[in-house]
Amino acid sequence: MKALITGATGFIGSNVARELLHQGFEVRALVRPGCDTRNIKGLDIELSQGDLRDRPSLERAAQGCQVLFHVAADYSFWVPDVKAMYQTNVDGTRSILEVALRAGMSRAVYTSTVATVGLLKDGRPGTEELEPRPKDLVGYYALSSLQALFPAHGAGPL
Repeated sequence: MKALITGATGFIGSNVARELLHQGFEVRALVRPGCDTRNIKGLDIELSQGDLRDRPSLERAAQGCQVLFHVAADYSFWVPDVKAMYQTNVDGTRSILEVALRAGMSRAVYTSTVATVGLLKDGRPGTEELEPRPKDLVGYYALSSLQALFPAHGAGPL
């Protein structure tokens, strides 16, 4: 079975890629042109150049893959261009999930942030079933992650 992974060059993504290889998957990684690939150096991974903001590159990367592991994000506490962060985290997430669906992938696993899990008022841990409140979040990264999962929370920072 062939898996497409986004974010494979990052800390979490590179470990997901290693685990996929360990479990016997063929792995194709979507990587941005010119990105640092040291975290996956020496791994038996097919690289597919592209960007979450470039839908044709996502479609090329998805060809022949049966499952998607979406781990990529523009993760920063401060960015000079918030719009670019939203294009990657919100629009890019929606695009890769739509591409996976159209490509007939049987499963998509989306790794996000704790910001997408709601908080209980009594202090118990939240779950995926509890939608977070935007007022509980700090920063554009957390807000963009929330909006990727829950589009009803607005159209971004602009």
